[in-house]
Parts: sequence; structure tokens; C-alpha cells
Amino acid sequence: MEWAEWKPQLEYDSGAYGDEEAARLFELAKDVGGWIVEVGVYRGYTTFCMAAASQAQIACIDIWGTCLLPEAPNVYCPQPIGDIDCFRFFLERARYHNFMDRILPLRMTSEQAAAAWPADTSIALLHIDATHTYDDVMSDVRLWQPYLKPGAMACFHDYDGQYYPGVVRAVDELRAMETWGDFRVTQTMAELRFNPCE
Repeated sequence: MEWAEWKPQLEYDSGAYGDEEAARLFELAKDVGGWIVEVGVYRGYTTFCMAAASQAQIACIDIWGTCLLPEAPNVYCPQPIGDIDCFRFFLERARYHNFMDRILPLRMTSEQAAAAWPADTSIALLHIDATHTYDDVMSDVRLWQPYLKPGAMACFHDYDGQYYPGVVRAVDELRAMETWGDFRVTQTMAELRFNPCE
């Protein structure tokens, strides 16, 4: 499937993802050889973009509950929104799009999911779009990097210094390391390729 065919099927909000960055994530997922791990799922917009593009298995990690951070009071996921249970909505949309056979919802923290991840299961694409603080972004990278295959892509949403300086700081520190390269930004999605030192 191509992006132009998939985009009209999205009849719900994008979770603040712009068309260009969603299309780029779609393209990155196309050539994935291995698992995709998404940290921060919300209502599943990006999950379904990646699932439409690829036959890969996608681990979807989110607590799907209210998360208000004292160190970042403007960063939270108010769930449920009105009478919408976002986890139930996510599952309903996954069933509607026939993706349940390739989506593994893990209603837990990133730390819990990484601790339970099989050591021999490699990840080809890591998408981080959770709390957006510096510490949490770096923690997610540390937790999942051991499972990344050489050449795996890591994407970080909200690479935006005005609203999410923690994301910018984390990504900029990573791109200064020899193990990360091919830096690119599409709208507010930054991407890096994992190139472990020999």
C-alpha cells in the first residue's frame, strides 16, 4: 500500500502528527526487517500508519492512562477524553483495520516492556513519542538500544525546541555519538540510524 492510498482511511485525529512526518514514518516502516517497537501509542495513529506500510510485528507500549508529570506540567495524556477510553478506541481501530494479528499491545511502562523483551528478538524500527522529557527519552533509548539491530532506525516525535526542549536535547546528544548517524528531521520527527561500533 502507498501513503496516498492509506491516508484517506484515517478518519480520526492524528495525535499532532503532520502529514509529512506521518508519510515519512510510513516510508520507514515499509522496508522493516524485524520488529517495530512504539513507545507512546495514544489512539494509534502512528501505529496504524506503520502497520499499513509493513507486514512487521509492532509492539505498542503505553500505559493508556492519565500521566501528568510534575516536571513537565504541560505534557500529559488526558485519558479518557470525555467518554472516550483511548485504549478501547485503539483496540477497536486496530480490529477495524484488521491489524490485530500484527499488533501486540503492551499496557505497561517502557521499562517493564523492555525487561520482558526476549533477548534474541531484534528491533528494526523504534518510534519514541511518549512523555517528551529529556530523562525519559534517554531512558527509552537506553532500554531499547540493546535490542536494536545494526542499521535500525529510531524516530523521535516532537523534535521541537520551543515546546519540547527535552526531546531536542536528547536527540542532539545521541547524534553526537559515533553509534548514531544519518540524522534527518521531517516536520518535527527526528530520525537516527543505529550503527554500533565494531
